[in-house]
Amino acid sequence: MSVHRPSEGRGPGRHRARGGAAPGRAGPRGPAPGPAPGPSRVAPFRQPVALAVPGDEAGFERLRRHRLYGGCDYPGYLRRTEVRLRALRGLGFDVRVRLLEPAAYESFCAARLLVPGDPVAQAAYAADPAWAGAALRYTGGRLAPLLPLLVREHGERLRTAAAREAPPPPPEALRRAARTFLALAAGAGRGQHRAVLVGGAPPGRPVAEAGLDAREPGRLGADAAEAEAFCRALAQVLVGARPAVLLLYSRGAAAPAGERAVVRGWEVRPGGALVPLAPQVLRPQWRRSGPEGFCPAAAGRAFRPPEEPGRPAG
Repeated sequence: MSVHRPSEGRGPGRHRARGGAAPGRAGPRGPAPGPAPGPSRVAPFRQPVALAVPGDEAGFERLRRHRLYGGCDYPGYLRRTEVRLRALRGLGFDVRVRLLEPAAYESFCAARLLVPGDPVAQAAYAADPAWAGAALRYTGGRLAPLLPLLVREHGERLRTAAAREAPPPPPEALRRAARTFLALAAGAGRGQHRAVLVGGAPPGRPVAEAGLDAREPGRLGADAAEAEAFCRALAQVLVGARPAVLLLYSRGAAAPAGERAVVRGWEVRPGGALVPLAPQVLRPQWRRSGPEGFCPAAAGRAFRPPEEPGRPAG
């Protein structure tokens, strides 16, 4: 009777099948596959979409001349637009909002040979940041809180472009503008202030802004770049023939949130003299739509700034 003897060096459990591989070694078909990959942690891509919206009722009415918006009024238009934006968010789009500024939109259409009343023109304008400016992400709420931010960004872009194109003012005009700015700061008193220079013919659009922080006695804080840009714009007014108005928005040194600000105004005369304006002369839009955090503001009586900082006039 024959007895099967295992080969030397091969004990139980070390038998290798024909064509196979020893445990722990790669076979002819490569290593054994690893565990299945888990779910990806990369956030899903959301297609961006932008919509341009008029920033105020005046702009809305001007755009209606191009047969936009049908018979809807401005509050109704905003409500309908909010419904549309929420629907786009519900479909998974990354929704952004830009400002539809009438003059810029009309210039865009003229440059692109588009018809302003065509929805294609509105979509093309909203998708072009070079014309429509910065975009704010829409998160599903009301549009009203976003509109002042878009209007402010548009104004800053216009002022920056105008400052780049304007020739430098004469040194004497720049020095006079700086003295006028410091005189205004000296007469403003303690508090948080924002000076706004309104130019044009007639005066309408802000051309420069600068903040003044006088909350601590004897100390005046101001952003150097902002103050320099303000003085350059004021100097351009002093050497030009166009009228200008200087507005000062003020809040108390320790004003709580929600406390109403006060706006005061001066006519800027040639040479830099500031002539106080009566409260009833201040335009309603200057009280409603001024610097962020200072509006709406109550019209206040303007003081007569000292001719030199720290010295009363007359």
